[in-house]
Amino acid sequence: MTQERNKNNRQYPRYAWAGNRISDDDMAALYHLKMQLRRPITSLVAEAVSQYVARNSKSNTEVDP
Repeated sequence: MTQERNKNNRQYPRYAWAGNRISDDDMAALYHLKMQLRRPITSLVAEAVSQYVARNSKSNTEVDP
């Protein structure tokens, strides 16, 4: 029920999975990292997205003097 409520109260648009935009070489690298780190690929992708957003959010909020 919690998942259903979160879907209905989402404060952002729902996007299709962007996995089809990951190149074969990058997916192969993710697979090898998954095996090495013993973590799901979805966790690796989520971590990468979080780092990307954090890095780009900082540069977007800086004001030129």
